[in-house]
Amino acid sequence: MVGVDGSRAMIDLARERLAPHGARFTCVHADLAELDLPRQLPPDAEVGCVFSSQTLHEVPHDVKRRVFRAVRGVLPPDGVFYILERYQL
Repeated sequence: MVGVDGSRAMIDLARERLAPHGARFTCVHADLAELDLPRQLPPDAEVGCVFSSQTLHEVPHDVKRRVFRAVRGVLPPDGVFYILERYQL
């Protein structure tokens, strides 16, 4: 599992909470506007699924498009991109 976040505090918290899982978890500190997943992921990372949780509604449309391109660049043809957002109707 690879976690990506722009907040150093959230990366530190994730590392602390997921420490029992050892090498099965990797953190990437990155701003969504500068996301380049193929370059930022560990070389041996195999990505079958990407999950975004309550993030994309916060960023401008050009950054969303950059995120979608980055995700498409690492997912295999049968990969899945889950987007969880909460909106008040």
